[in-house]
Amino acid sequence: MEILIKEPLKSITKVSVENLELSTLLHLIDCDTIEVINTPVFKEENIILLVDEDGKLKDKKFNFEIYHGGIAKTTFVGNVIFAGIDKNGKWVKLSEKQIDFIYEKFSKEY
Repeated sequence: MEILIKEPLKSITKVSVENLELSTLLHLIDCDTIEVINTPVFKEENIILLVDEDGKLKDKKFNFEIYHGGIAKTTFVGNVIFAGIDKNGKWVKLSEKQIDFIYEKFSKEY
């Protein structure tokens, strides 16, 4: 199963995992608790972002920002995982179309 991970100061990396078990995701994000982020641009493509819920409190390194128009933005710190989400809200692998969409978004500057 393929997901994407974006680490601070690095390019997006494709990672193969056997499943999306919590222990695997906690290890990849390097955290104790996960927060699910649904930003409009990714939500429309059935993509969720998984981050360290306490990343900002732990002063993790800046990763990237997503602007929502005007001055509204979401700032991401620490490792960020991109995963798919199905119609029932279950986390699933990314499709090739979703992977291409993410790479395309990150080829542009946020």
